[in-house]
Amino acid sequence: MTHRPIALGFLVIMAVVVGCPNDMPEIPVINPRLSDEEQILLVLDAVYRGMESQRIYQIMAHVSRSYRDRDGRDYDALAAYLNKVFDEYRSIRVTRVKPRVIVQGNQARAVETFGTIARPENRSNYPPIDLHGQVTVFLEKVDGRWLIVEWGSIQ
Repeated sequence: MTHRPIALGFLVIMAVVVGCPNDMPEIPVINPRLSDEEQILLVLDAVYRGMESQRIYQIMAHVSRSYRDRDGRDYDALAAYLNKVFDEYRSIRVTRVKPRVIVQGNQARAVETFGTIARPENRSNYPPIDLHGQVTVFLEKVDGRWLIVEWGSIQ
């Protein structure tokens, strides 16, 4: 089984609620004094923290309902994919550098450089993941919030 990079962002990824009902998503409060780039960086940081803490809702809160990626996943398929990854891999560690962000009106592109190490719950069924590379995260500003509409590997 091949696992594609789990973007932060990512993918990422991403409204499936996991955990107890008191486990509220981390949605950055948008300060109108922040630039669009700063707002996008807050979104990507929240997704990164959601990946490491395996909180699907925290990730999916930043994903547009119109999400589509090159692997054919829509919003619901992305949530299902993340559920499966979080079920199979209990320990996920991500390192990253500050993304490059380009904003053009209500659309933006961020290039994330990352490393991901994940250890499977059952080593006999799934191999460990050790990925390093770059992904492009496409975002769109909707009702004053930046949402992820696609992410995938750089080609």
